[in-house]
Amino acid sequence: ARVARRNAKADTRMRALMLLALLAPSAALIVGPVSRRCPATRHAAATMSNNPLARFFGEKDKKDKKKGGALSNGLDELLKDAPLPVKLAAQLAKPLIGALEVALKEGAADSDALLESAQSALERDARVTALLGPDVQIGGVFSTASSNMNGQKTIQLQFSIGGGATGALRGESPQDGGAPKLVSLQVSGGGQQLDVPVGLGSAGSSAGSEGTRDDSSRNVRSSRGGGGMGDGIIDIDATEG
Repeated sequence: ARVARRNAKADTRMRALMLLALLAPSAALIVGPVSRRCPATRHAAATMSNNPLARFFGEKDKKDKKKGGALSNGLDELLKDAPLPVKLAAQLAKPLIGALEVALKEGAADSDALLESAQSALERDARVTALLGPDVQIGGVFSTASSNMNGQKTIQLQFSIGGGATGALRGESPQDGGAPKLVSLQVSGGGQQLDVPVGLGSAGSSAGSEGTRDDSSRNVRSSRGGGGMGDGIIDIDATEG
């Protein structure tokens, strides 16, 4: 009887274990209802943001690559394959190169303005037009000299003039600063050397007139006679502008 009861208990335990083994996989397949109050979470697509360290490590836009002038960009192009120490030395010299570029641009602009003033002065002077013709044209510049002392610029130019003549001008900036102004102009041609007035109100003397000039005034003396007018002398004092 005891053996029978032991066998019955063992049989009962075996059946219970088998039942648990069958129920475990079935429970794993059961899915509960999805709550409508909690929608599924949506994640935004990953995007690549700008590199915050780009400005510190030299990453720049293509538009910013050529901010320098012709000399700076030419130096960069020349030294693009140079060793690192040479490139570092070039970077140290760039401020000086930039200042040189600015000075060259300003000098070119000042020279062009002086040549335009000289062209107008030559066209106003009757002696120049009588010597070289009515269509006086300034040609190329073959000599240039400039200086800058205490902020006062001085520019000297020598240039060719149509008709086989040459010219020389001098420009000086005011003491309070500003662009250089034309202060003197000479023309050499046909065996003559003429000092051309540079003031807007000045004009050259006409052909055939004789006169003497000092620093402030010019006296012209001419005589007329005949034709019932009688002989006379007319003195004219003209103050140069």
